[in-house]
Amino acid sequence: MKCLILAAGRGSRIAEEGDCKPLLPLLGVPLIERTIAAADQAGLTEFCVVTGHNGRRVEMFLSELSLRRNLTITAVANEDWEKGNGTSVYKARELLDEPFVLLMADHVFDEVILTRLVREPLQDGELILAADYNVDHNPFVEADDVTRVLAENGRIIEIGKGLENHNAFDTGIFLCSPAICPALEAAMSEGDFSLSGGVRHLAAQGRARTLDVRGCFWIDVDTPNDLKKAEKLLYTGLTKPLDGFISRRINRPLSIRIFTPLLLKISHRITANQVSVLSFVVALLAGVCFFFKHSVIGGIALQLASILDGCDGEIARLKKLQSNFGNFLDAVLDRYA
Repeated sequence: MKCLILAAGRGSRIAEEGDCKPLLPLLGVPLIERTIAAADQAGLTEFCVVTGHNGRRVEMFLSELSLRRNLTITAVANEDWEKGNGTSVYKARELLDEPFVLLMADHVFDEVILTRLVREPLQDGELILAADYNVDHNPFVEADDVTRVLAENGRIIEIGKGLENHNAFDTGIFLCSPAICPALEAAMSEGDFSLSGGVRHLAAQGRARTLDVRGCFWIDVDTPNDLKKAEKLLYTGLTKPLDGFISRRINRPLSIRIFTPLLLKISHRITANQVSVLSFVVALLAGVCFFFKHSVIGGIALQLASILDGCDGEIARLKKLQSNFGNFLDAVLDRYA
């Protein structure tokens, strides 16, 4: 299935962090790369990215990314990006001849949302929006800026910013049929160049419905504060249900709160495999300390090696760089350590 990603906006509210929003790093990974990697892990195979502001820089990065991650990525330039995000979808219409996933480059989300969405049966001419029905106490949503949705029995009745009567939020994650393009064309003919305008046209025909994804995290990164919230969300998601007592009570809290953030601050380019090797080296130093009867130092070093052994997996998940080789290397070094 194809994946269309909108990366054309200016991002003026987060400009202090950088002048090219899609390339802003979040825990060492640019926002656009994080979105593409999440879609790749959900099984999407072909990517189209619509660029606008700083388009040349984004396109150069995408060219490098396609080689580094062995992905098929096509860039489409939208000269009218300032009119509205609906123009970006419409610009790629010639490539959208089958059902596709639509994502925003600046949204960070739980991959479970995308996995569930692509499994939904999509009727001809229909659109499905992953909608968050947690509208009362959602600390990661800016109430004044989020796109709101009014749905009834899973069907979208109305969508837009500033909507008074609503019961869900638009996560910016869609499963679309090519019918979205004529719907956008109709909306633009009426002077509405937003994506929501096209969704409203489909909704009026009863062809826009929702998938309830409450309980799954997502955040629209528009401000420096949103960037910090996104980091917090990603770190929180690193806990593993199968962790043993020591890992759950000692190692994981220390790695998530101290060591993994420290490693990423020391070098944004650090990889999980490098941390696996570092953990192994620290374990060897512990062995040397025990050999020379420095048992206290050896014990501290051994505990540090154990903590670092969790950091490699955390960095792999944060940077979406899990690999079979990484799992093999980690397992072998663990046993020798």
